Amino acid sequence: MLAGSVPGRSNHPLENAHRQTIVVLAGALVMLLFLTWSILSFIDPVASYLTILPSAIAAFLWGSFRRKRPFALPFVIATFTIASLLFLLFSVLTITSGGTGLILGVLMLFMAWSSFKRLLLLKHPLFRAWYSGQGMNLPNQSQLKEGEMIASCPHCESTLAIIPMLLTPDDNCPHCMRPLVLSETAERMAGLNGDFTSPLSSKKYEEE
Repeated sequence: MLAGSVPGRSNHPLENAHRQTIVVLAGALVMLLFLTWSILSFIDPVASYLTILPSAIAAFLWGSFRRKRPFALPFVIATFTIASLLFLLFSVLTITSGGTGLILGVLMLFMAWSSFKRLLLLKHPLFRAWYSGQGMNLPNQSQLKEGEMIASCPHCESTLAIIPMLLTPDDNCPHCMRPLVLSETAERMAGLNGDFTSPLSSKKYEEE
């Protein structure tokens, strides 16, 4: 077991991405329900009670995705699609209105970006194969090459195929362009192995 790891918890990058998506999904559903409640309350206070049924459906959907039920994935993808568009729309409306809506607009913009990133993850063939229990049994063109492994960017959580032994602090994620090797990790490796920044290969990762 690696030092600092949590006993009984998988360190598989897709398992970690799934756990993080569960949290983001909960936040997106809460925000969507809040928006629905706010609109219905504005129309008619009595109509706000109609959010009880969507709340029950959202809770069932969240629980099903948490347990990796196959039928839940398309609904979660649709939820993040709708959420990213609605959050972006409301963020623009609230930010441009000025006043006290600025904070809410920034929060909506953050939720729109988070929902969009989760949407990209859920549509990734590697994640879909893992979620459905197929593991890495993907088509030939998507299979890993010798020495490669599946990992996720520590910043934007994009799924990548990397060669761990060839990574250096100069390698950046092709999506967010931030370092794939955290500075803390580079410092520890430098203390163990001396110079950790020597060039090893011109091609150290490729996007799956």
